[in-house]
Amino acid sequence: MKFAILGHLINENHLEIIPKRWIHENLILSQEYNFNETIGYILGIMLTSQQMMNYPKEIVRQRILDAVLFAHRNLEVDIIQLGALTTSVTTGGKWLVGQKESLSKRFCI
Repeated sequence: MKFAILGHLINENHLEIIPKRWIHENLILSQEYNFNETIGYILGIMLTSQQMMNYPKEIVRQRILDAVLFAHRNLEVDIIQLGALTTSVTTGGKWLVGQKESLSKRFCI
């Protein structure tokens, strides 16, 4: 089983402390970690807290959905833990589950 923790930047200064190799175009992606035989990743969208609160909700939700689908399809992640505002913006993940880009039944948010 694989998992990912999904979050966002608190502010733009946080880009300075994130390893450069983790930073991709619109995504922050850690190396693979092994926690007692469970594989996991730290995943983040390239939006700050302020941007998430000020951008149109549809744009923010789409960025979150894109990150979740990337994790599922490319990293073969089974479980996504939503953190910080990714939870609030998606109504506790309910919005994600209802999307037509349908996630497989074995995938949990």
